[in-house]
Amino acid sequence: MKLIEAVKNLALSEETMIELAGAIHGLYHPACSLVTKERVSFGGPIFTILAYEDPEAFEAVLAPVHVGVQQNKPDLVLVRKDSVAFVFTFRRGESGYEASEAALVSEYENVIEQDLKGVKIESKIFVGINLDVHCRVSIGFGKEGIQVKEIKEVSSPVDETG
Repeated sequence: MKLIEAVKNLALSEETMIELAGAIHGLYHPACSLVTKERVSFGGPIFTILAYEDPEAFEAVLAPVHVGVQQNKPDLVLVRKDSVAFVFTFRRGESGYEASEAALVSEYENVIEQDLKGVKIESKIFVGINLDVHCRVSIGFGKEGIQVKEIKEVSSPVDETG
């Protein structure tokens, strides 16, 4: 439920992105040693929770089955009831910055045109989620029209070593 609440609260602010990073960290940390590119789908459990735990929270949720199977496609597209679309990419062993950069350059427009016909979208937010080998989650994010150099990044757990 923390993940659902974090996604419902998504906004273009570090506070809500830290909440999302914490929820994802909580989901993956207990099984960190099992989460690899080869053994576990990173996007699959997140999609499953978003699509089936609270289906009324969102106007549309496109699964990795629909969008993430081809190169240069986003891993997940989520449209909230307020017509804000989130274009997600998931990465393992990179950074949130690199993951969000991939979301920005993905062929998201084609996905939206083909799979979200009739869904009203007023704005887009690009979100890249990375899970490192220690299950530290970093999220890069930015709004439609953002330049790559303007991507913000947050992580969980917060590194307080300095």
